[in-house]
Amino acid sequence: MKSFIKQFRFSYWLFKSFLSKHVRVIIGVFVGVFLFIFLTSSFGDFFSAFFSFNKHRVGVLSYANQGNLPIEVLNRISLPLVGYDKKGNLTYQLATNITPTQKGNGQEYSVTLKHGYLWQDGSIFNAQTIDLKSVEFPRVMTKVKSSDTITFTLEKPLVSFPSLLTTPLVKQNFVGAGGQYKIASIRYKYGELQRVVITPLVKNMPVLEYKLYNTQEDMVLGYKLGEIDEFSTYDPAIPPIFSSWRNSHIQKVPDVKKVVTLFMNTKKDPFDNRVIRQAVAQGIRYNKFDVYGPRAYTSILPFSWAYNPNVKVYNTDLTIAKGLVDKNNSKGKVLTLYTSYELNHVAEQIKSSLNEIGLRVTIRYANYVPTSKEEYDMFLVILEPSIDPDQYIFWHQTQQQTNYSKFTNLKVDKLLEDGRIKKTQKARKEIYFKFQDILAEEVPALFLYYPNLYIISRK
Repeated sequence: MKSFIKQFRFSYWLFKSFLSKHVRVIIGVFVGVFLFIFLTSSFGDFFSAFFSFNKHRVGVLSYANQGNLPIEVLNRISLPLVGYDKKGNLTYQLATNITPTQKGNGQEYSVTLKHGYLWQDGSIFNAQTIDLKSVEFPRVMTKVKSSDTITFTLEKPLVSFPSLLTTPLVKQNFVGAGGQYKIASIRYKYGELQRVVITPLVKNMPVLEYKLYNTQEDMVLGYKLGEIDEFSTYDPAIPPIFSSWRNSHIQKVPDVKKVVTLFMNTKKDPFDNRVIRQAVAQGIRYNKFDVYGPRAYTSILPFSWAYNPNVKVYNTDLTIAKGLVDKNNSKGKVLTLYTSYELNHVAEQIKSSLNEIGLRVTIRYANYVPTSKEEYDMFLVILEPSIDPDQYIFWHQTQQQTNYSKFTNLKVDKLLEDGRIKKTQKARKEIYFKFQDILAEEVPALFLYYPNLYIISRK
């Protein structure tokens, strides 16, 4: 014990003597290292974000894994090559022109980039600095033709091709171009994205901190505990929870870029009979959905130049619907409805309506798209169509994974094929008007409403 105390005293005096002799050098090195780290952009961004008095914390529902960012963040830090205006017309962002050229049976699209942009790390934005493997370009042959031109070669012509170039561009470490924000810090846990902090490149804009939650319940709890200042939801049961909170504001905005849709499996009895599909269309109590959002009538988005306002409309008529079910020997049929938990209130309303006309519904909740092997009769989902009216993937009979109704109609197939090659908007508009008319008559799906998005934030 005495030897230990003696050794400790010796070490203490030795360390004290060294420190007093070299204290200036130690302090100088420490200050130099600190200043070097502080002056680097990454630490500077982190430091300014951490100590900012103008910070807004946002909750996001996301299953993003390492390597991905929520689209809310991407839209802040960078621009895409192209976008769309409020009427669904193409607008150029980081691109200045797209030129199609016939290549045998296929098509080559030359995308010319705008000049004068820099990546957020100060490097020049051009075709050579875009990592074509790291961005979500369509699966086509790509080639950098020059410093300002990228070519995309497709096996078949595709007029709607520009709609595939709407994802914001980022390069390594999520460095963007043209955005109003840049990444300050990213936190992962067990490979899953947990938090993203972005700092503004424009004065008087707040630092934004995005906290990711796996479930809506966790996000609501996070708001209650003060972890976040804002979150959004499509669930109408959530806003009443905070309606009496004096420090909270609730904003309701119809999301007209999404359509709550009920797909019917046209390959299975009884939905292989168009009359039964029409009976369902007349058996739904649409007024029950008024609280969830304005009614929809077609899959083409309502602000699009291709939207047909005169499609056939099915209004609630339980007497006719019940008569059609009885006449076609479908009374008592047991139907399986797949949907996600966030649409449980809608699924229950559909179940109640169909029970009234003689159909029985079993609801199965799953956070995935049922496969072709699963015996589902109906699939209820929040559909997010492309702003371009090309809906080949949802309705063409060749699209086995995304044609949720398993719909087969030769006229629709031909219209969808022609809509992809006609060059003028006038010709395409005529095609998609006819397409919507047939879809309304055949009823492979019911378009119920555009969901209200509720934004809940602290005042």
